[in-house]
Amino acid sequence: QIPSWRRRSVRQFLNLPDDGVSERALNLLRVYNLQAIIDRLPDGLDTKVSSLDLSLSERRLLGLARALFTEDSLYLLDDPVIGMTGDKAQEVLGTIFEAKKGATVLVAFSSPIALERFDRVIYLKKGRIVFDGLPRDWLALSDRKVNADRNLSQKEKLISYGLEGNGR
Repeated sequence: QIPSWRRRSVRQFLNLPDDGVSERALNLLRVYNLQAIIDRLPDGLDTKVSSLDLSLSERRLLGLARALFTEDSLYLLDDPVIGMTGDKAQEVLGTIFEAKKGATVLVAFSSPIALERFDRVIYLKKGRIVFDGLPRDWLALSDRKVNADRNLSQKEKLISYGLEGNGR
């Protein structure tokens, strides 16, 4: 999904306080390469922008950062690394898991990427579970029929549970 919003400051969009930004928030901005986006804006975090002022990837990164700035126990992420290279996807997923240790992170992918970072993989086809197991077992199926279905449609999503650090 593509985040969209009416004109407001980046600070307001990210729900950051007016009186400064925490070290944690600054670190997340750096990791998501948002600092480069913010640095090019005339008034930095206080620049008013709408979603139409930013590229698709910039909107996705800002939307993801906004979600991760919250302190919740459950996060539902829809294709958070879509359009990213394997290395960037690994980096972003690593940051998500590091930032959200102790929380449950449910991620839906339209194509399998960085599955080794997850504790569990569930593959749905036509609304039915056809695989539920470890990422290594899913990846080992590469020579079987399930592999033929790896180009998933919007309705057939690979759902991965990232439960690292929550002491299931």
